[in-house]
Amino acid sequence: MVGILSLLLSLFSCEAESPTAHCSQTQETFVTYFNSGEFHKIPSLFAEDSKTKSQFKKMVTDMEYIRTVVGNIKTMNVVATEKNKVSYLSTHEITTMDVSFLFNRECKLTSMLITNHFPKDLPKLTRNTTSLSLPFNDEWYVFWGGTTVEQNYHNAHQNMKGAFDFLVYDKNGKSYRTDGKRNEDYYAFGKKIIAPCDGEVVRVIKGVKDNVWPNMNKMQSYGNTVVIKTAQQEFLLFAHMQAGSVVVQEGQKVVTGQKLGLCGNSGYSTEPHLHFIVQNVADLFHPTGAYCYFDNILVNGQLKEDYMPIRQDRIKNNKP
Repeated sequence: MVGILSLLLSLFSCEAESPTAHCSQTQETFVTYFNSGEFHKIPSLFAEDSKTKSQFKKMVTDMEYIRTVVGNIKTMNVVATEKNKVSYLSTHEITTMDVSFLFNRECKLTSMLITNHFPKDLPKLTRNTTSLSLPFNDEWYVFWGGTTVEQNYHNAHQNMKGAFDFLVYDKNGKSYRTDGKRNEDYYAFGKKIIAPCDGEVVRVIKGVKDNVWPNMNKMQSYGNTVVIKTAQQEFLLFAHMQAGSVVVQEGQKVVTGQKLGLCGNSGYSTEPHLHFIVQNVADLFHPTGAYCYFDNILVNGQLKEDYMPIRQDRIKNNKP
C-alpha cells in the first residue's frame, strides 16, 4: 500500500485584505474541476497576484497524483471557519483528506493546503470474531500468512498486519504455465472470488487495468478492490481483482458464497493473486490489520477449525 500521503499546495503571494464568509461557489467549482480531471482549470480559482507559472505547473501535477491515489471527491464538508480560512473534510473514494482554503474578499484563493486526514479513536481489533469461510473455491496456496514477519511480511506494517496473499499452485509448485509473462498464464487469474460471510459492500474501486508483465502499478496500490462490512463491524478487503470483473456495488448486501469478482493482477502486484485482510475500518490508508481465522477448512488435506493459514499451506473450504 502507498505510504502516508501529505501534499502542500501553497501559493502565498498576498494576504487576504479582510475576513470573508464561506465562498461555497469556489469550493464547488474546485470539486468539479478535480473530479473531471480538469486540473489545468484549478489555477483560475486563485487571485491574479498569487499566480506563479512554475508553482501552478507543479500544483496541476500534484492534483493529478492525488486523484490517482485517492480517487474522486465524494463529499467535501466544512469543519471549521476562521477569518479568511475555511477547513474541509474531503471524503474520496479511497480515503479522507484535510483541505484548507484561504480566500480574499472576492472569494479567490490565496492559498490551499491538502494533507492526509488522521482519524482519532479508531476501533481496536486483534482478530476476527466474524465466522468466515475462505473467499474462493478450489485449493489455493498461502504465499504470505502467519503471525511472524518471516511467515508474513505484511506483519511489519500496521495497516497490513495479518493480511494474506493467496495464489494457485500446480502439483509442481508453480503458479503459472509457460513462461509466466501473460496474466492468463497464471492459475489464479480469472478465478472466482466469493464473499466469506454475509455483509454489506462499503467500498468498491473499479477501472484499474491489470498489469502487463513485468510492470506494477504503484500509484493505485490495491487495484480493483472490494471492502465488505460484517455484522460485527469488521471490514474484509479483497484487492488486485481483475479489471472489469467486480460485480457488486457499494451499499449492496451480499451473502456467503456470493461472487464478488475475479482474481486479477491490478495495482501494486507482482503476479495474479488475491490480497485479503480483516481490518478495523473501511478506509484504505489508516486501518489496523487483524489476524484472521477461518472456520471448517481443509489445510494440506486435514480438517481445521478456527484456523489461521500460514505460509506454504494449501487450503480449501470443507464442503459437505
